[in-house]
Amino acid sequence: MTFDFALQNIGIVHSDQTYEYNNIFNYTCRILLVRQGSGIIRCGNEEHDIVPDHLYLVPPLITHSIQCTSPTILQVLTFTDQSLHIYDHFHLFHYTLEIPAPSGTLQLLDTIVKAAPNFTLTDLSKLRYDTSTDNTRRIKEFRNLPASNQMIISGLLHVILAQFMDKNAPAASVSDIRISKAVWQINRDLANTPSLDDMSAKACLNKNTFIRLFRLQTGFTPTDYIIHRRMLRAQFLFISGNRSVKEVAHMVGYDNISYFGRTFKKAVGMSPLHFIQQNG
Repeated sequence: MTFDFALQNIGIVHSDQTYEYNNIFNYTCRILLVRQGSGIIRCGNEEHDIVPDHLYLVPPLITHSIQCTSPTILQVLTFTDQSLHIYDHFHLFHYTLEIPAPSGTLQLLDTIVKAAPNFTLTDLSKLRYDTSTDNTRRIKEFRNLPASNQMIISGLLHVILAQFMDKNAPAASVSDIRISKAVWQINRDLANTPSLDDMSAKACLNKNTFIRLFRLQTGFTPTDYIIHRRMLRAQFLFISGNRSVKEVAHMVGYDNISYFGRTFKKAVGMSPLHFIQQNG
């Protein structure tokens, strides 16, 4: 699985007072190096105390909150993946969201700053994230950097992100190899997912047994899992670019736009147009 990283911003932000940002949702990926301060970072169902000299990973499309309870200094790194593979990668592989900062981390971040001097972040308010228009502008600016600088930054982003991969956990989030293969088949091409007959046949199981095992391993029936993954990808696509509802519907496997809209609203709690207006 290959990524097409684009830097959004990087820099050191200072705050002499406490602050709190709640329920932030965006398609960018963010890494925070705490230089000074205390507080709490919440990502989905996980909560981590803010500890100096630790790195924190905020994956894309996860509602998160940052609460700092003392004067804080943060090194912030934000980037996107234009291939759209990164969200699937976070879903299929286990990442630790908090780690002690490995030696040499500051040097890696400084190298990125030198390779992209115009991407410096100093305004703490930007922790709320820019709009999709701002993100798109940043991607264009990144693509205008010299090719060698883009390669350096992309390589270092891979190195930094790899630090969070849990080497002691199973690679796949699903332990049964038969279900793991089915999950991989689904996520490989969400617009053209395999049928239940095909998946159960490849798993050498009858349909009822396959459905039972799939639900035991993932928490979803195969059909509900496909819908869940398609609706997450649809949100990703809406936020990450100026795409129409019809275009996104086709990209995640729906020819019937009305059906896509009803399914999206049921899963997300609002219509696609409302979602675009709220996150545009």
